[in-house]
Amino acid sequence: MTVGDELTKLNGLREEGVLSEEEFQTQKERILAGQTAAGTRNKDASSKVPNGEKSKSKLPLILGLSIGIPLLALAILLPIMLSGPSADLETTESLGQSVIEVIANNDRQTFREFYLKEEDREWALQNIPKAAKKPERLDKWIAEANAKSLEEWFELREHMEKDGVDPSSLEFNRVVEDDCRERKGVFKCDDITVFAKSNVGEVKFKIDDPIKTGRGWIVGDYLKYKSRKSELHQRADALVIKACACAEDAKCKLDAAMETLKLAKEISAAADKAAAESLAKLRDCK
Repeated sequence: MTVGDELTKLNGLREEGVLSEEEFQTQKERILAGQTAAGTRNKDASSKVPNGEKSKSKLPLILGLSIGIPLLALAILLPIMLSGPSADLETTESLGQSVIEVIANNDRQTFREFYLKEEDREWALQNIPKAAKKPERLDKWIAEANAKSLEEWFELREHMEKDGVDPSSLEFNRVVEDDCRERKGVFKCDDITVFAKSNVGEVKFKIDDPIKTGRGWIVGDYLKYKSRKSELHQRADALVIKACACAEDAKCKLDAAMETLKLAKEISAAADKAAAESLAKLRDCK
């Protein structure tokens, strides 16, 4: 076994908790000291052999180092490489902030952390009566959460694109909680609204029925982007309400028709699809 192999094995024992940091350092120094002593002996011996034999005697050491050093580096980096990204789920605010950061960083892998996972299973069995009575139902929830996270990831990004929101421009602003309290030993909320700054102004996301598990707050039902209403969209909504209230008032209808024509031109120039769809509701007025 080469020095690199020994150090790699040693590092693995430390990562598994078999060796403490102090024990690891002691054993590492012993191995390196043994290698140094062996190198000294080889040097003394090489002085007594022909030059050709010297070159041959160094070959195993060179090969050992060329293989051992990369393995040692891999052993040190592997825990970091495998640890993966993480999300702060300690509070509703940190959940909201993590959601915005993950979306802004286009981090689909970490987005999965916001939903029920296999590691939540034990906690759920102990704290959710329905899960304890029917564990197979819990397994179904976990499987569905995996598919749901993927579906909602693409859905919210699609809706942001329609609103002209650049995900990378998102900056966390605040969260607003709705009825967050302990219920039957478990902390839950009706929903959490997460507000963020963006290239088109403030936008918001809704986390429905969030629940605090053993690893922190996660999505209970769904996580969705709530469409931002532009000024034109808001004016269209107001005009529809006004026009539909005209009833048989001829002057009111004429004023609404003139205002509709003007607003329609502005919406067309701005290519505001959401505002156009809102204004189109005028046809439903009776």
